[in-house]
Amino acid sequence: MRTRTVSLRLLIGLALFLFQVFTANITYAASIDLTSIEELLKNQKYSVALEKALTILNTKQSLLSPIEAGKLHYLIGVAYKKNGNADMAVNYLKKIEIQFPASEYLKQSLLELADIYKEEYFQKEAYLEKVFDKYPQSPEAVYAGIELSKDYFTLKNYKKAVPIIEKMVKTWNVGEQYPELEMLLAIVYAGTDDNTQAAVYLEKAEKKIPTIINSNPSYLFEAGKIHHHNRDHQKAADYLTKLINVYPTFKDIDEAAITLSQSYQQQKNSYMSAIYLIKILAANPQDQKKKYGLLLNLGKILGTLKQEELEKIKTNYPLYCDSKRLLAMVKENSPDSDQKKTAAILLGGEFQKTGNFAQANEDYYHFLEKKRDPLVEKLFRENLDMYLDALRHDKNYDEVFKFWALIKGKKSYLSGANLMKLGAVLYDMQLYGNAHEIYSFMDQYTMFSQYWPEVRRQLARLYIKMEQYDEYLDIRAKIVIDDASEAEKSEFLYYTLRAYKKTANSEEVKNLIKTVAINPRQIENIYQYQVLELKAETLAEEKDPASGAAALELYNELFNYKGSTASQRSSLLVKNADLNYNLGNWQAALDNYNNAEEYLANETATENKEWILFRKISIHRNTDRPEEAQKTLAELRKLNPASFWLRQAEKRK
Repeated sequence: MRTRTVSLRLLIGLALFLFQVFTANITYAASIDLTSIEELLKNQKYSVALEKALTILNTKQSLLSPIEAGKLHYLIGVAYKKNGNADMAVNYLKKIEIQFPASEYLKQSLLELADIYKEEYFQKEAYLEKVFDKYPQSPEAVYAGIELSKDYFTLKNYKKAVPIIEKMVKTWNVGEQYPELEMLLAIVYAGTDDNTQAAVYLEKAEKKIPTIINSNPSYLFEAGKIHHHNRDHQKAADYLTKLINVYPTFKDIDEAAITLSQSYQQQKNSYMSAIYLIKILAANPQDQKKKYGLLLNLGKILGTLKQEELEKIKTNYPLYCDSKRLLAMVKENSPDSDQKKTAAILLGGEFQKTGNFAQANEDYYHFLEKKRDPLVEKLFRENLDMYLDALRHDKNYDEVFKFWALIKGKKSYLSGANLMKLGAVLYDMQLYGNAHEIYSFMDQYTMFSQYWPEVRRQLARLYIKMEQYDEYLDIRAKIVIDDASEAEKSEFLYYTLRAYKKTANSEEVKNLIKTVAINPRQIENIYQYQVLELKAETLAEEKDPASGAAALELYNELFNYKGSTASQRSSLLVKNADLNYNLGNWQAALDNYNNAEEYLANETATENKEWILFRKISIHRNTDRPEEAQKTLAELRKLNPASFWLRQAEKRK
């Protein structure tokens, strides 16, 4: 699988350029004392800037022109964002698009919104796309295009990245201003397997930014692969040799070594091909799949060397000179079934049966890898039934995983009962991706229909574990739990509420919350507790006094649940305190924060403690207790002098 890296140099350069543009725009637009607000923001006096901007909005709104109003909303949004209040920042920044769509600050507000939603991929993408489409050729659009491309790289969605960068390079003609875009375009074309076009843009980049390519290990890697795929093996070898020699800790150094090895082989230089593989192996790669991939390729090459070349390797690298030993290591230890299969084929011959389940599995498996024989397959399946039962009985989970690594490419060899057993063990081992592979396989075929009810329940649980909420909602629609236990009903109610919240489906959350009839004083299981906690959070988010009061009451009830842990109780106290704080219930919030501190006293992590101290400082200031505020500020400074919340507290003096 290919990986792509966006040049930090390019992003930083663009960010600085945009800052200058924004600063220039901010400097010349206002007639109602907006310049002073801008200066306050530049000087990082965010609270003062916010207070002044809100005062102007509340007292002089009717005097503002649409241009000034749009700008003021932008400044308020930025101030809220800098103050750590993302919700209010979003509120004001969104108003610009609705109320002042012609504002020159709209594109900046969209970029600010994209930054606020940087952890929520689809929202971030939507804002960046607006800037990219609505303001073509502007510096902001170029920045948005590169950010979009970076996200597409992360998701390996190169087809979406191609038109974005193509437009910047071909239509907007910014390739001269940002020549690294040519290199990025070469990379994304390679990601779509269009190596011809990739080579065209790589050649342009090589002419414009050779120094940058040579100083960036990711660019060296991609350039080497592009040349290799286009059969220019000498250029490929030049780039990849430089990568291995200069950047030996590069994350994909194993793939680079294998590609370099293949390029040397194409040049009839198997000796150098082996030497570079050994060089990477000698560094002892931690990733087992990569390690055995290197061993497998080295095992192939050693058999093609001349005797004098093999003697040199035997003298200098005695651990890496025996092809049979290396291939046996791959067959026996690799976590990748394809690597095992290739090694077994290269070794040739059959394995002698020993009469034990493990050896019998290996015998049958490697025979079936060569030829599907009905009788052998029947014997293999019967043996697997007994082998897996024995492993489960002995709780030999290491062998279970080794067995799974061997058999995952041949799941059809297993019975439905064994797939269920194996899936359950992998789930218990928290190998969720592997367990998902089994259950999704079973869900596809009617031969396993008798297992579908439990298979789909397990898939639903896995999607929650893997935070794949859309997939959870899809599979949940296929699950019938009318006859399930109360614990299981509560479990899936909690999962469904969580999925709707994570997918921002507030209406479904509200509708489902209305059906919750759990008595907080009679909680029967942890899922009922979690459902009520989500209900309280939902009420708190509505931001009105009645809902807030209901949320507070529910948090207090949950705090008394005997089945909760100390960590859960401290979390409830902080949530309760935050809600009281937002409602202006200063003393109640202070009491909650003090109680939460007691629960957190023995924790080594300081993040929650820092937040609590920061909020206590704000409460003391809001209740005109400056001495207490200073005392708490000193505590925060002692706890973590580098704390983000310490800086915020000091700015708000």
